[in-house]
Amino acid sequence: EGENKVFKAQIGMMQGEEFVAFAQALNSPQISASPLSIEQEIIEPADGQISLGQIAGYKLKYRNTTDVAIGPVVVTLKIDSRAVDLGSLNVASGFFSSSENTIIWNSSSLPKLASLAAGAEGELTFSLRIKEKLPIVNSADKNFTINTLAQIDSPNVPLALTGTSLMGKSQLTAKIDSRLVLSMKGYYNDRLLPNSGPQPPRVGQETTYTIYWQLLNISNDLTDVTIEAYLSPYMRWKGNVYLKNEEINYEEATGKVTWKIGRLAAGTGLLLPVKQVAFQVGFIPSLGQVGDVAVIVKAPQASGQDGFTEKNISVSVPELKSDMPSDSTVGFENGRVQN
Repeated sequence: EGENKVFKAQIGMMQGEEFVAFAQALNSPQISASPLSIEQEIIEPADGQISLGQIAGYKLKYRNTTDVAIGPVVVTLKIDSRAVDLGSLNVASGFFSSSENTIIWNSSSLPKLASLAAGAEGELTFSLRIKEKLPIVNSADKNFTINTLAQIDSPNVPLALTGTSLMGKSQLTAKIDSRLVLSMKGYYNDRLLPNSGPQPPRVGQETTYTIYWQLLNISNDLTDVTIEAYLSPYMRWKGNVYLKNEEINYEEATGKVTWKIGRLAAGTGLLLPVKQVAFQVGFIPSLGQVGDVAVIVKAPQASGQDGFTEKNISVSVPELKSDMPSDSTVGFENGRVQN
């Protein structure tokens, strides 16, 4: 507001690759605010990362920028998004029209909108929840957003503003982060990487297990996707991996297992197969572990960058113990170390 912008028009001819102007005209109009102005701001979550199932809080700031009173004033906000659970809307001092997906504030619900004094301003708030499950049916269903168009206007134009449009508008687009889903499962009985050794595990003898990592990616393409976890100090890396073309590495000095995936397409696990890798580890118990279930793999963490929102996405799951909850043939009794 108040800034001058220069517009220049020229008429002339091209001489070779150069333009020669015969005449030109300049104009420098000044940018002025609408008599009624409105702005939108997302105040929750504070970090601006909007995720599935999360509540997003909005604030609208409105103002009479003139030196005369204007009223009555009507504020509307239209929501355009397939990702929003419209039944979750929480509107303070307003009304939501579900047929038009529009929130309306007027003097009947908010008396101070009956007349907005010169220079007067105010705030309005509402919140909405993002759906837990997005409507994904084909590859085009990705990069979901929340588009909101706020508008403020009045049917009565003061004499001093005759011929001037009072309306103010504000459009805001919020991008929704993808959801990365990680699972870790362990098996003693496994057909891909068959295991051996006593069950339950016994002191001084090696029992092997097959560990599966699986990833789902819901709504946006991700890059630089990696999973990292640590084997417990008493565990051994057996070097057997399925699928063999996956980039999975083990650092013997630290016990860290790293699976570098790189790009992970939107819809992985929904429209596309689950991303999966399996590896085999060996467990040789010691006397101090008798009677207990042992931690086989410490809590893994998956991370990547959302190519749409440009935010870092990460998720972790709990550690895996020798009772192997996913393998019905193991359980607590067959998972406890025996002497």
